[in-house]
Amino acid sequence: MVAVSTRVQVLVPLRVALALYGLTGAAALAQARPDTARGTPPGRDTTQRRDTSRVRDTTATRDRIGDLNAGAVAGGAFPGSFVLPGTNVSLGIGGFVKVLAYHDSDADERAPEFAPADLAPNVNGGGTYSMTANVSRVFLDVRTTTERQTDVRAYTEIDFNGPSVVKLRHAYLRLRTPDVEVRAGQTWSTFMNAAAKPDLLGEAATSGLAELRQTQIRFTNHVSRELHPSVSIENPSSSDVGGEVEATRTPAPDVVLSVAYEGANASRVQLAGVGRRLQVVLADGSTPSTNAWGAQLSFSVEPAPRHVVRAEGLVGDGIGRYLQGLDAAGAGFVSPDGDSDTRHAWGASASYEQPWSATLRSVLVAGTASATTPAYVGAGAFDRSDLLAVNLLWRASRYTTIGIEYAYGQRRNVDAPSRHNHQVVLGLQLF
Repeated sequence: MVAVSTRVQVLVPLRVALALYGLTGAAALAQARPDTARGTPPGRDTTQRRDTSRVRDTTATRDRIGDLNAGAVAGGAFPGSFVLPGTNVSLGIGGFVKVLAYHDSDADERAPEFAPADLAPNVNGGGTYSMTANVSRVFLDVRTTTERQTDVRAYTEIDFNGPSVVKLRHAYLRLRTPDVEVRAGQTWSTFMNAAAKPDLLGEAATSGLAELRQTQIRFTNHVSRELHPSVSIENPSSSDVGGEVEATRTPAPDVVLSVAYEGANASRVQLAGVGRRLQVVLADGSTPSTNAWGAQLSFSVEPAPRHVVRAEGLVGDGIGRYLQGLDAAGAGFVSPDGDSDTRHAWGASASYEQPWSATLRSVLVAGTASATTPAYVGAGAFDRSDLLAVNLLWRASRYTTIGIEYAYGQRRNVDAPSRHNHQVVLGLQLF
């Protein structure tokens, strides 16, 4: 993120942007006022100081997933922000530009995303070469402190890799006291441990990893500096049920429980579970439904400076879209007699980050995900996906990273040949 300086003549459009952002009321509550109880000088934002995981919080300054220069952002409670005159509201604008050139030996589509589970059998994707800058991002971050000493934050982030070009990544509000935190909006699922996500140059999806953004309302109790239990209700979907489905329904929200422990050596251990209610509509008007669940245990630890080990394991019946590496019908199928059958699935992933020098590092990633398939689905159904990836990332300057990455993906199928893809990516990120 780049520090933003401004002149008087741009304050009017900035105030308009802030009003559109929906924090006019919060700004009124947060006129310049020293935080005398905590010794915070006037105008200084306290949000990041109270974050328990300053480096690992995925949106403490910006979303670190896929951001190769996240470590370059440093200094201050809110790096790169400025205070709107006459208020205690800090505003930060930033992002990065990332350019990727990639070649697939047997691509599923001409897109930077590479998910081994999408390699359908008996399809000749063929070799493709492409380039994109659509994974570049822009964000707007607004923070303040109310008279009741509650930290208020609104964060919005987009990239340009969506179906209609612009894709919303994050848009959420956060209210936080030293002990309690409430988030509402779209961000990483409470089921996901963002610290367990390895740094990849491209957009390869690691099988055996939980990686999902969705709208939610989350409550977190910061019991201590180390222990952080959370509960959330999150946007449901039954779109990961396969078969002769006319439409999908969502009779209840997904419910997620998690507890995270953050200790020494930059460690974070998380245990999480999710409960789902799946329902679909069939051609005869019937609406079969079923309960589903999933669980994950993950950790990230730094045994030595800049050496990072990450691992994750997941299991569930109908875990579906919460487990990366499954196919589009990962949660279950509608049987020929009209019942809804969940699929038992599991996945695991691990990665190791190796620093070669002060400016050179590599990340090695391996992951697998598998789901049982009913016999009535037939040949060609998904059985398992695997991903291996390794890269070399060079920090050419403080805000510039250049890298090369190789990823291998395999999809195994029921009574059908496996399909493989080799992807090579060259990339550059500025800021």
